[in-house]
Amino acid sequence: MIDNQPFIKAEFIFSARHEMATSLIDLLTRRTRAHLYDARATRKAAPVIAELVATELGWDLERREHEVQQYEDLVLKELSAAGLAL
Repeated sequence: MIDNQPFIKAEFIFSARHEMATSLIDLLTRRTRAHLYDARATRKAAPVIAELVATELGWDLERREHEVQQYEDLVLKELSAAGLAL
């Protein structure tokens, strides 16, 4: 699912369904911590993960795109602040 990370699809669905995840950022940074393992790889997988949990969280296409963009903005901001390239 995410390159070189141990997470499986069911973990994202479980977090959306049972751990009250409210956004893609919440799901990737707090519920699974995938962001902390490798933000670049997680960024690449973000659209797939957003689509995966969309039904659980009641997201339409516009909301999914918004969630992915918010997460991408976070990754870019953090990497830039650290002086790292995307």
